[in-house]
Amino acid sequence: MTSAYREPLDKWLAAFEKNPFEALDNLLFERANMSWFGRSETDTILSLIFCGAGEEKLRLLDETMRRWCESYWGKMPDTYSPTHWASILENAFIAVYRLRLRETTLFLEDIYMDDSSWLRSLYHDPSCDPEAALLSTLALRQEDRSLLSLWMRLCGWEEELAIDYTSIGLIGLRKLPDKDGKIDDDHLPEAVFKGIVLMAEAFAERKKPEYKDYWLREIRALFALYPRTNWAKHFSPLFYRSPDSPAVQWLDKVKPGLSKRFKRGADRSLEPPPKHEFDHFIKLVAGRPLEEIRYELDSFFDKHRAYAYQTGDSYSLVRIFSNIGYKLFKQDSDYALILVEEAFDWAPYDPYIWSELAIIESFRGNYARAETLLWKAKRRFPEDPKVRSQLADLLAKQGKLGIAEVLYRQAAKDFPRNVFFRTGLADVLKAQSKLKEAEAVYRETMNDFPRDAFCRTGLAVVLLKKREKEEALSLLKETIKKFPNDKMAKGFFEKITAGKELTEEDEKELEQEIEDLDKQKSAALPAEAQEPGILLESETTAGTGLLAGPLADAGFGVEKPVEYVVPVDTASLSAETPQAEYNAEADELPAPAKAEEIKMHKETAELEKELGEVNLEFWQSLETAAEKAKQENKITAALEKILHRKPGHIPALLLKGECLTQFDPGAAGEFLAEKKVSHRNILGFHLLELRLKGLTNEKVDETAWNNLNRDFPTRSSAIGLERALYAMNNGNGSRLQEIEKLRKQVKKAGSQLPARLQKNDEWVRSSIRHGFFNELDIDQQLSPQSLEKVENNLLQSGKETMLRSVVSQCFLSAV
Repeated sequence: MTSAYREPLDKWLAAFEKNPFEALDNLLFERANMSWFGRSETDTILSLIFCGAGEEKLRLLDETMRRWCESYWGKMPDTYSPTHWASILENAFIAVYRLRLRETTLFLEDIYMDDSSWLRSLYHDPSCDPEAALLSTLALRQEDRSLLSLWMRLCGWEEELAIDYTSIGLIGLRKLPDKDGKIDDDHLPEAVFKGIVLMAEAFAERKKPEYKDYWLREIRALFALYPRTNWAKHFSPLFYRSPDSPAVQWLDKVKPGLSKRFKRGADRSLEPPPKHEFDHFIKLVAGRPLEEIRYELDSFFDKHRAYAYQTGDSYSLVRIFSNIGYKLFKQDSDYALILVEEAFDWAPYDPYIWSELAIIESFRGNYARAETLLWKAKRRFPEDPKVRSQLADLLAKQGKLGIAEVLYRQAAKDFPRNVFFRTGLADVLKAQSKLKEAEAVYRETMNDFPRDAFCRTGLAVVLLKKREKEEALSLLKETIKKFPNDKMAKGFFEKITAGKELTEEDEKELEQEIEDLDKQKSAALPAEAQEPGILLESETTAGTGLLAGPLADAGFGVEKPVEYVVPVDTASLSAETPQAEYNAEADELPAPAKAEEIKMHKETAELEKELGEVNLEFWQSLETAAEKAKQENKITAALEKILHRKPGHIPALLLKGECLTQFDPGAAGEFLAEKKVSHRNILGFHLLELRLKGLTNEKVDETAWNNLNRDFPTRSSAIGLERALYAMNNGNGSRLQEIEKLRKQVKKAGSQLPARLQKNDEWVRSSIRHGFFNELDIDQQLSPQSLEKVENNLLQSGKETMLRSVVSQCFLSAV
């Protein structure tokens, strides 16, 4: 290249050496005068400038690019359209790959799972997708195996992403380094085969022929790229455990006769450690000091790691690490945290792991981090009652009684059949000396849950505080007669009848005694809160607030862990085995696993807590007109403060849209119109725009709802609920038809959804069932008479507000 031709490049390079950040910023934003090079993409220009450049210049570019990515992460310049901004980011990420900018790659790897929802909202089409460009860069520039679980999730299509993301998952697995950090270009890593099977199963569940064709094209390309691979050998152990996998039949289309070779005899050399080995280590952990079994235990863990790293099958590893970590956290929380964080890295979409991390962090005294984890988990898993219970109880124990009260109120509406949220609410009210309200909640709970003894004892405490000793004694006598095995009521009765007035210290001692007694009480969640085959709540796990806090010993106070219910051929988990004493010597532990989703900056952590509190206050403000007028300015100011610090934070923008819809419909229209364009992949903005039209009596035709169902096929329940609420509030003669559509939708199974969304969708359907169709046969077609009953259901106890809250939680959890 002649010097004259290179002149624009050399000028820019001189400016870069003088002021690196400004020069790079001007180039990426296309403000730099690059003459005839201006028609090229910025990643191409950077490649031309730095191709053959010295190590020092590349190091300076790497450092500057990292600063640039950090400065603009989560933001969008006001003067640029979403499409243009997406293109700028895409070019920057591609340049990171082309120029091998190591420090920037490591930074992007660390921050991606922390906060990537804004990046996802910039998706335009496969040709303009900055998130795909970033993931491709990470896949092609891996230095270790820390992103293995991410590639597996992409192959399994576990999120609402474009289909081509599954291909990125396969690339990530293909380019996965070995334990020494080297990549074998001639042979596929073992994990690829598990990814291929996951991909086939995900496509088969969606039952569209074009998905199968897409899978076949990917596999044929792999056959061509790796002709020396013994496919039958590597697939055999996977198909031995899953002989009905669609991949078995589909592979015959690529290489005829493969399925017959699988059936002739499978190579089972890659089997996970068997169940009896786990049982053996459970006994060792229970009965011997850790230093005596440390070598054996680490070897056992290494076998699980090796199997998971080779095959990508992390099912057993997650359960082993999380459960043994739980059993050990009181003795050595550092070691327990290492195990559970490694489990988290493999299964970030499991609410149980989030819950366990919060328990351990609270036990270690890291209450701020525990609270942040639970606020984020509440948004991601609104259908999980245990997360709500832990968060409310932790807030109460930190003295944040007002926020805990609002959280319990929302949870009691979202889970009307869960007695623990009612008693927790009453306990928090009592702790704030709101004795009249606490008494009302206890009496309502006694009426709705006549078989629960604790609410009776709690009411007795309130009556005693109100100096109504005779009624308290009468209630306790009745409770002891009805529940002869309840130790709390007996212990309380003996205290009161000891012959002297209870002092404040006596009451505190009494509450502690009740809390200790409650740990011995089996209090499994109702059937609606359990998912067979996933979790089994075996001991007190959804708490009752201050009197009987669910997780007291660990900062929340759980007596026994929640058990995983696993198939017989994998690790089974026992909660009956006592815990061992943890006396680990100071020998070196492995480095903590990279739990990317929970490595939050301090600002992000504070924002999560603030946003959660504002969200609760907003829904509380809708209960009455007076409360709405009182809270409007406070909520608006808190949201503006959050968005000033982080303008592109999607959940905060969604909440602002909801607040404007209720408080200022005129401003809401302009705000939502803009956000629907700039964040077209976020369902919440579309739903809010339709909700606003309903509130302002503007007609929404059927095409708008059908378009939403087409664009967001996995969010049908949330869309159906919003549509039904619109019909209820804007009756135009079609209400019966709209509610009938919703009834049919509630009956429909969601088996084709990914597991996380399927569980969320089931929770939404359950809320619809109990909100709309209470005391109605869900299987019977609606009539005008039953429609009247549906309308009456909505008018009772503010259920319409509760159902809107369910929709809000649903689309917030998807970002």
